[in-house]
Amino acid sequence: MSELEFDLLGEGYAAGFGRVLTAFLDHPVDVRVSRHHGHLYSTVTSAARKTPFALLELAATSWTDVVLPTLTEHISRFRRLADEDAGPAMRQARGLFSECVALHHAMLSPARKAIVDLLSLSRAVLDEDQRERGEHAILGAVTATATPTVRAAEALLDEDLPEVLDDARAIALVAEGACDGDGYGLTQPGWLDDATYAHRMRGFLRRFGVTRQVLRSRLAAAADHRSEAMAELGRRCPALSRPEVARHLAMARVGAVLAETHGPIMHVRYVHELQRLVLAHGRRAAERGVFDESQQILHLRLAELDDPVVGSRLVAARHADYQVRLRGPLPAPVRRSWIRAARSVPPAAAARLGGLGTQAGRRAGSRTWQGVAAAPGAGCGPLRVLRSQPDLERLQPGDVALVPDDGPAWGWLALAGVALIVEHGGRLGHAPALARECGAACVVGGAGVVGLVAEGEVVKVAGDAGTVTW
Repeated sequence: MSELEFDLLGEGYAAGFGRVLTAFLDHPVDVRVSRHHGHLYSTVTSAARKTPFALLELAATSWTDVVLPTLTEHISRFRRLADEDAGPAMRQARGLFSECVALHHAMLSPARKAIVDLLSLSRAVLDEDQRERGEHAILGAVTATATPTVRAAEALLDEDLPEVLDDARAIALVAEGACDGDGYGLTQPGWLDDATYAHRMRGFLRRFGVTRQVLRSRLAAAADHRSEAMAELGRRCPALSRPEVARHLAMARVGAVLAETHGPIMHVRYVHELQRLVLAHGRRAAERGVFDESQQILHLRLAELDDPVVGSRLVAARHADYQVRLRGPLPAPVRRSWIRAARSVPPAAAARLGGLGTQAGRRAGSRTWQGVAAAPGAGCGPLRVLRSQPDLERLQPGDVALVPDDGPAWGWLALAGVALIVEHGGRLGHAPALARECGAACVVGGAGVVGLVAEGEVVKVAGDAGTVTW
């Protein structure tokens, strides 16, 4: 992350997420962000007090009645900020992004908690030898189908879609459900800041034989699988048919749709508006001779935007340092440190937080890795270790992909039918959810596999058992 990205996105994320976690954990917490090699990390610590925040009700109307009107208002405010002084405008923009993060997690946290509670109920009433199948049935029963991401892929495969998208068409694709490219950074390529990105992703899907007809057949299969999972759930766990548990199941299904489909769209749109705002002020600063190009504004801190002393030499030095960091190795995510870092958080709150976070795997033999089953199915092929979107060019049909996290950017692999090993993340994450919808195998908790298996070595992924063998 560049200096301004960290101030806008990092600090905004921390503030919004902290407000939601305070409500979700029923304990005031702060989310503290830091950078390592330019990448963003977060930890959770207790706070003295926090502004009250209400989690969204798990109802199908939450998106249309609450989120969309707020998003519309915020986009209008983003556009007006282009005419104000840079420093005050960016601080207001950071607040808007913080609200976006809060809204997203106000949907996501209750949704994932409903699923976790449902899984806990099943463990209480199922025999040990039935629990694994029961958990698979629950995850299948709450799988969202015909999600916006799949519909966006259908639009992407439209023969009439131009190779280079204008701004309006790119925004329309995001509104249909296109998730981001390489995270949520202002300088990373994605739908809204790379005019050729859509063309490249269409080429990727076509390379794997994905057509609109294939996507429709997968949607039909996903609906059938969800019905089968509901029936299996009734057979294996009749106690879950009680009215109060049935309500829990209904909440989990609605929440899965809200959290796993709409949240990524919100982030993409807000980051796009932030980028437009930053570059608008960057052009003005370049016209005043503060630096040579509008993009160099990204290397100023928020507090420096209106400082007349800041000059081009400082910006140039930071730009050079940023390029060095980008070429460096990607550091290992530290999400597993949530609980360790949250020692001041009460045990009950820490346990609730841990139930939603990263799940770790372990070595289970000389040639077996035991991860966590996230999406049923099987895959076998050469292992490809992917770290960024350009790595997709190395992926070929029949390969197995190992990806760093469970974010929505890697959901495109599930659309292509690629078996996934996720290093850091949980089975309730975006990519595993899309894998269940598309019928692609997925195992999470794969951190450690890359140290045991060489690039190109053939591996087998068992999504039902959560194992990787080679």
